[in-house]
Amino acid sequence: MAGLLATLSKTPSYAEVQRVGGQLLELGQPPTGWASAATIRIGIVSSFTAAPLAPPLAVECHRLGIWPSVYVGGYGQFRQEVLDRDSELYRGEPDIVFLIAELEAVVPVEDDSRAPAAIVNRAVAELVTLVDAFKSRSQALLVLFDFNVPVRFPFSIGTDPSGVLHQEVNAKLREALAGDPQVRIFAYDALCAHHGKERSSNAKMRRLGDIRISDSLLPAVARKCAGYVRALKGIVAKCLVLDLDGTLWGGTVGEDGPHGVRLQDRGSGSEYYEFQRAIAELRRRGVLLAVNSQNHIEDVRPILRDHPYCVLREASFAAVRVNWLDKAVNLRSIAEELDLGLDSLVYLDDDAVQRAWIRRALPEVAVYDLPDDPAEYVAFLWELVDFESLTVTNEDRARASLYADARKRKDLAATAPSREDFIASLCVHLVIGRMTEREIGRVAQLTRKTNQFNLTTRRYSDAEIAALMRRPNMLIYTLEVADVFGHCGLVGVIIIEVRDDRAAIDTCLLSCRALGLRIEHVFLGEVAEDVKRVGVKTLTGEYLPNNRNSAAATFFESCHFQQAGESCLGRSRWMLSLVQWHHDRSALHRVTWRNEDDRGQCL
Repeated sequence: MAGLLATLSKTPSYAEVQRVGGQLLELGQPPTGWASAATIRIGIVSSFTAAPLAPPLAVECHRLGIWPSVYVGGYGQFRQEVLDRDSELYRGEPDIVFLIAELEAVVPVEDDSRAPAAIVNRAVAELVTLVDAFKSRSQALLVLFDFNVPVRFPFSIGTDPSGVLHQEVNAKLREALAGDPQVRIFAYDALCAHHGKERSSNAKMRRLGDIRISDSLLPAVARKCAGYVRALKGIVAKCLVLDLDGTLWGGTVGEDGPHGVRLQDRGSGSEYYEFQRAIAELRRRGVLLAVNSQNHIEDVRPILRDHPYCVLREASFAAVRVNWLDKAVNLRSIAEELDLGLDSLVYLDDDAVQRAWIRRALPEVAVYDLPDDPAEYVAFLWELVDFESLTVTNEDRARASLYADARKRKDLAATAPSREDFIASLCVHLVIGRMTEREIGRVAQLTRKTNQFNLTTRRYSDAEIAALMRRPNMLIYTLEVADVFGHCGLVGVIIIEVRDDRAAIDTCLLSCRALGLRIEHVFLGEVAEDVKRVGVKTLTGEYLPNNRNSAAATFFESCHFQQAGESCLGRSRWMLSLVQWHHDRSALHRVTWRNEDDRGQCL
């Protein structure tokens, strides 16, 4: 696999990608020992020839370390593939399906001036019917491409009515499917507009093979499809680390001074202002920001604190490293401070030498080449898929403040006489309950994103969590935590399958920002007591090791579980007899059940 990827040039041609991607797909099943968590089954169904999308998508998946199998439906057979329960699409048990259709294939629109409202409603109803049929047959994530709005009369001085119908269908389709945990809308029209409408399709290829996505647009489509794949598999970066000089402003602050750098809202320096605004939008979506710069902090602070056009202030950054240390050392320090793995970092620096060094010293960190022209920084940033998430939760929006609270806890821990005194001074309050529908997105997100304290690292989509919730023998518990510094949000999940008087822990996880306070022990103890009320006599669990969750290896043992059988390759099974077991509540934590009526009840 790695050998095939290595044959690609830095900017590979369409033919190169088709060749290498095709060879990767021909490899078939992953080699022995390949982790199941690093595989993905993809379906593509469309109203036109979509086969050219499979090879570049395979290349993008393999670059992520994910082994894909890709099924491309028959030509124009998107309806049949979705409606037929025995279609090849469903036989392949996909994890994710991309549905790409042109509006003309959904409803006739030869004369879109005739009763346009009726055409819009019919198109939306037809698509919703297909979506409902899909959901009744599969738990896979469905990614539905919106419609590329045509521009048929670009040089007309009058109003061009040709795209109005498509725009209205797109808007109503988003409205109809908003909040559906199993469906996402791929903003294909926006991608075509960004790429250039005229360049997004090729009239000759459309005529010869009904290929509607141009060679030049295909890599961007594949990259964005891979963004959905990586989000579904939990491969989401969490922190954007930024250089300063030449990255957030023009010039060198050490030489030009805080008022001499290029940074303003108009003219020269406005490109950096716009870049900072775009970064600030990422922060509002929950991406952490950090600084890694070789400078004197005394030179940098006046800009971050007082410059009128510096959008990103000192408080915008979860970690700041402004010194003359090796930047690789600083990146390790940032990851440690934020309790993140190095593979959760994306590093941007205008200095090619520094980028090359970081790639060599810390291959886990994603390092990208910024465009030579800073005016292109914003477009470059929006093309990154590293931070894409299937769900943006309230916890995401509050992440920056949550990490600020975490810093306060660390400062308090450093002055406390003992660990017990520190925990007691926090006044930790745990709120436990059965998962509600409004929590589905956050629970699924935690299964995809949590690595360090996640005993099985099973990844679930929103739809899969919703399906588990409907099963009467599945119990899904959520944990919210608050203390004197604030509310941490929903940070813990335990999923249990009950079979008669035995119960098995499918998932047990806690967000890294809640670790170190023995919260995980209290949470599992409360849940074990609850399933005991249901009539469970034996609770079992397993630890499935990966390269990130070694911190959880001894958790079951610390909760008085007994090992059940020999461990194999680090994998171990554990058992707790609940017959004589009693949960001793911690005096250091206050526990509240959100709804006492749920306790001791199967759904």
